[in-house]
Amino acid sequence: ESHVIPSFVYKWLKETSGTEFLRFGLEPNKRKQDGYKLYWLCAECEDRLNHWETKFANRIFHPLNNGAINKIAYGPWLLKFCVSVSWRVMNLMLEEFDISHYPKNLKNCALSAQKIWKEFLLDKREHPNRNEQHFLPLDAIESFTVPNMPPNINRYILRSVDIDAVWDEKSAFVYSKLGRFVIL
Repeated sequence: ESHVIPSFVYKWLKETSGTEFLRFGLEPNKRKQDGYKLYWLCAECEDRLNHWETKFANRIFHPLNNGAINKIAYGPWLLKFCVSVSWRVMNLMLEEFDISHYPKNLKNCALSAQKIWKEFLLDKREHPNRNEQHFLPLDAIESFTVPNMPPNINRYILRSVDIDAVWDEKSAFVYSKLGRFVIL
């Protein structure tokens, strides 16, 4: 079974919560033990992804969440990690969700990105080319002037896990949120 969002994120959520249980938006009253998983990868490919996940967890995710660092040091492995998350979310969207309402050109782009990301992860191409990745670390909002700001916005910013595929007529992207980190 392959996690769509890496398992260390869910482990952290459980360890730092008041209840040690997970709840998800579609069924908020139902406890969950783990994040979404599908039968996707062989053991060798799981190990490949785990290599980048471990680096991200140990060098960025846990140190920033624990306040141990305030700067991020990274190398080419971060791009691999980001692509691996985007690729998994794209797979989920293509296999489990209905994207029939997407414009045909964007459906074709999604299939192309899925293929290019897979080749990049398997070291069959040097770069994901136009299927770029953007990594955004977030922090709490201390003050705001926007009316009607949700009272729990910082909980969403710092602790939630979220995924989506977003599009308009000209472009699309995969949105992955792992606690205080966003990958686009």
